Amino acid sequence: MPFLRAPRSELFADRALRLDALADGHALGDFLRFAALLAEEQAGALARLPPLRLPDARQLERSREHGLPPLAYASHARDPLWRSGLRGLLTRLAARSQGQPRAVIMALLGQGDDFLEAQASKLLAGVMRGLDIAAAPLVAAGLQVYFTRLASSLPAASVVPIEPRTLCPCCGHRPVASVLRIGGADGGYRFLACALCGTEWHLVRISCAHCGGTKGIRYQALDDGTAPGKHAVQAEVCSECAHYCKICYQDRDPQVDPVADDLATLPLDILLGESGLEPVGVNYLLVHGDPQAAAGGAAEAGR
Repeated sequence: MPFLRAPRSELFADRALRLDALADGHALGDFLRFAALLAEEQAGALARLPPLRLPDARQLERSREHGLPPLAYASHARDPLWRSGLRGLLTRLAARSQGQPRAVIMALLGQGDDFLEAQASKLLAGVMRGLDIAAAPLVAAGLQVYFTRLASSLPAASVVPIEPRTLCPCCGHRPVASVLRIGGADGGYRFLACALCGTEWHLVRISCAHCGGTKGIRYQALDDGTAPGKHAVQAEVCSECAHYCKICYQDRDPQVDPVADDLATLPLDILLGESGLEPVGVNYLLVHGDPQAAAGGAAEAGR
């Protein structure tokens, strides 16, 4: 049984294509197209990022022995190169943007290192007070590029399952959604997709991605005219802990992407939230925060 799928170099480029495809005729089309643009720039930033310093052999072995993520996001000392990568991404994104999005980008480009580090720490820690909600998805984009490069460079043998199994074994972060893969050794298996570093790891099907339980699992999807059992994205709901995690089915649409399809099915989150259910995952393009702290204007829609 495959356990780990390291992030691929094409991760962001493929995501951009999926977002562009989903934007056509979608009520959130403009938002999805901007997300596609951001993913394109993430792809370029990933390619330009110089090699990063990984944990040494002793640190990797200690993490392996104790079942800890080698890139634990809560304690990882970020290399200043992540800020350089973010600024390069923002500069190129600004040249392709206009109106309010460009104003937010330019405002963030004008901020110093201390501001970027503080915003990154708040974002990763889930601290909403003082978080710039307009800039948060952009800061997150830089962090995703940085952690994706780190995760893709780790020796496969250094990554082992951690507890709880619902957290990323590379960086310890929560997933954004899960994917039921097709083809090759991964076919038929369900993988959780990390919201931060892009790593995917195996989780048994029909089990809660929050509490790990197998009782009271049910599936819900948007009533959009699609035949039952044919939705490319459904929410796997656990009645035991009142949480849900979306699952993307490649056998129903081979192009599904956990981040892109999570964004495109935002109405499903709204309906589930009205039922008192909490999401397991986090999507950094949909962030709550403190509107008083915004550096550049209007806030992104959040959940």
